[in-house]
Amino acid sequence: MSTLLAFAVLILLLGAVVALVERNHRRTAGLPGIPLGTDLSCDVDLERVLHDLHAR
Repeated sequence: MSTLLAFAVLILLLGAVVALVERNHRRTAGLPGIPLGTDLSCDVDLERVLHDLHAR
């Protein structure tokens, strides 16, 4: 009996997580994505850090 109760609680928790994720996804689904190249400065910084790490 306790195994069935634990399984039911697990299913309820999984359903709650799915519902929360779906709600957040639905809220942001219509928003436009960022244009390509918007985070170019971050990419340059990352390349500099990777270059410094490989140079060691």
